[in-house]
Amino acid sequence: MAGCGCDECARKKAMLEALSFAGETPLSAELRQDLDRHSRRVELASATAGDVASRCLQTSAARAWLSYDPDVLLPTPFDAFLLSGHCEEVEWPEALRPMEEVNICFILGCGRSGSTIFAEILSHYRSLIFLNEPRQLWIPAAPSFDVWSTAAPRRGGSLSAGDPSALAQVLAHHYRRIAALVRKESQEPVWILEKFPEHAFRVDFLRELCEQGLGPSRARFLHLRRDGLAVAR
Repeated sequence: MAGCGCDECARKKAMLEALSFAGETPLSAELRQDLDRHSRRVELASATAGDVASRCLQTSAARAWLSYDPDVLLPTPFDAFLLSGHCEEVEWPEALRPMEEVNICFILGCGRSGSTIFAEILSHYRSLIFLNEPRQLWIPAAPSFDVWSTAAPRRGGSLSAGDPSALAQVLAHHYRRIAALVRKESQEPVWILEKFPEHAFRVDFLRELCEQGLGPSRARFLHLRRDGLAVAR
């Protein structure tokens, strides 16, 4: 039997074993199809994880005004990440010279609060680099930041954060290389606009992390608020 190792696949395998006495049935055939589908999605996630630097500069019809892909560090396909937890560490070309003057603006807020469309509007400014939920930056360095995938329990997934000292230079390394890759011709300080809803629980952590890794006063926060009923609807 196939499957990806997630809890759902484990339950379906157990159901198949329980149904084995009855031979092949429509239900067992459907369970096998689901397990095969999970396996294929996990394989696809592994195949698309590498070579972030080259994929970063690919444009998309959905955001034609950008010369880069803001989703490049969001594990793709996202459902495969949810099923497997697969999230490789990003490797940058050795020849890529980091940009020193980098600032970060974090967009925070509850899901469905309009943070994505707000970030897309701001991304029309040429001095900004929009990163949409860059989990591939955070999870390899801080596994407990994974609160979504099937791997979250063994990673100790949590919305809280601990001491930023161990991560400050690692994340600064990534941010400076993203800025150099996307805005290599810029003569002005670059702002990275990072939309990541769960960061709403980590504001103090992020402020200190940026202070240590990028320098004083490098972090800003935009926290969107929307009526709770409107979000739920």
